[in-house]
Amino acid sequence: DVPYRLVYDLIFTDGRREETYWTGTIRRDPVDAARLSVGDVSCNIHEAFPNAPYVAQVAKLNPDLLAFTGDQFYESSGGFGVIRTPTDRAMVDYLRKWYLHGWTWRELTRDRPSVSLPDDHDVYQGNIWGESGAGKTTTQEAGGYDMPADWVNVVYRTQTAHHPDPYDPTPALRGTLQYYGPLTYGRVSFAVLADRQYKSGPEGKVPPTGGRGDHQTNPDFNPAVADIPGLSLLGAKQEEFLAKWVEDWKGADMKAVISQTIFTSFPTTHGREPMVLRADYDTNGWPQTARNRAVKIMRKAFAFHLAGDQHIPGLLHYGVDAHRDASVAFAGPAVNVGYPRWFEPSQAPWTKPKDDKITGDFFDSFGHPMTVLAVKNGAKQPRSGDVMQFLDDKASGFGLVHFDKQRQTIRVECWPFLADMTKPGTQMPGWPAEIKLLDNYGRKITGYLPTLNVTGVAKPVIHLFDDASGELVYALRAATASFRPHVFGPGRYRVR
Repeated sequence: DVPYRLVYDLIFTDGRREETYWTGTIRRDPVDAARLSVGDVSCNIHEAFPNAPYVAQVAKLNPDLLAFTGDQFYESSGGFGVIRTPTDRAMVDYLRKWYLHGWTWRELTRDRPSVSLPDDHDVYQGNIWGESGAGKTTTQEAGGYDMPADWVNVVYRTQTAHHPDPYDPTPALRGTLQYYGPLTYGRVSFAVLADRQYKSGPEGKVPPTGGRGDHQTNPDFNPAVADIPGLSLLGAKQEEFLAKWVEDWKGADMKAVISQTIFTSFPTTHGREPMVLRADYDTNGWPQTARNRAVKIMRKAFAFHLAGDQHIPGLLHYGVDAHRDASVAFAGPAVNVGYPRWFEPSQAPWTKPKDDKITGDFFDSFGHPMTVLAVKNGAKQPRSGDVMQFLDDKASGFGLVHFDKQRQTIRVECWPFLADMTKPGTQMPGWPAEIKLLDNYGRKITGYLPTLNVTGVAKPVIHLFDDASGELVYALRAATASFRPHVFGPGRYRVR
């Protein structure tokens, strides 16, 4: 551990100067710790600013790393409204909101690392389909950024400049900065993704909705007609990064993806006046083909997925061709829930089976197999009067993920906003939950290759290739020097 001290002059309006200090610790990389804990933090509308009791509870859990997965504030944060023009004043308005984030979390970020992924409200939009950095030309749902590129770059620079260097620093359209790339900490390798920056806007591409360009309410809608060739989720270059990342295990025992939102269409019911949506193009269940490409790459590294955005906490197992044949994902709870959502499969015409269960095997609104392992719906009519109780009723809270590198397990914890996080039995129903590393590529195993007994290294990295195509099937670091590779079908395989 290395202590640091920041020294600066606080200048008063009367000209006085006062030397001021901020101190903290740069923690040593916990490479030899058995577990690495990561806080999953998102969607802070600051209704209970500065959330001091909540942050104090999080501090007791002592996470090793904080992942701020989006919406570090909202346009309304602070109660001052929003300034969009002129650009220089809009930048100051943004910095005021960013200051609220720093004020809230400073006692934790002063002595532990964090990553921060800007989402839609961070760039002053209700939703964002980034279209590779392009500017908005018509509606929000048609895609592009509403704010000027130099303003967007202030957001990206302040929130992500402390990250490791991006995979490809070449600016996107309009000179928009990049931040996606790799991060290895505590021998867990993370792929930090920008799942909003390259996503296609739906309006003008998918069949007309008859209303909002991103909300399809027709219960007879066939989602297959929206899976149009050429649409983007991560974009070609980011997919290239992800494919190289799954093969690179230098300094890593486990792998995980961090992005703004999960790669499935999870909530069924939306809004303060609840409505069932047949399809929501803001979710990353769409575009289907691009989503499936991303999920198929992720599972090759048995990568877990951390995200936020949903305003409803859920632990979900992705499927591509069958239930549970891909990664497990955690949509962490919002710090302060604003816009509410619920998972009510019995109310949604496309879900199966038709009963009141809210966990089990389902299909999401874009047709993807989706297994719900845990979920917490907020109250439809939260108690008003006490803002803290109001937020707790809406399923606000905190998520924590433990990567156990020795046991090769992932434990997911999820607390209500008002919980005493030090006491057992205070987590949301369904949590804590634990999965095995191999669950993140849960495709049906059809056979095994001969056992490998490796000498000269305690935990070898295993790459399994399809010999005919040369394609990587999967890669992982074995827990011991002995490993028996499993396969998903007959054929010839090459092991490295």
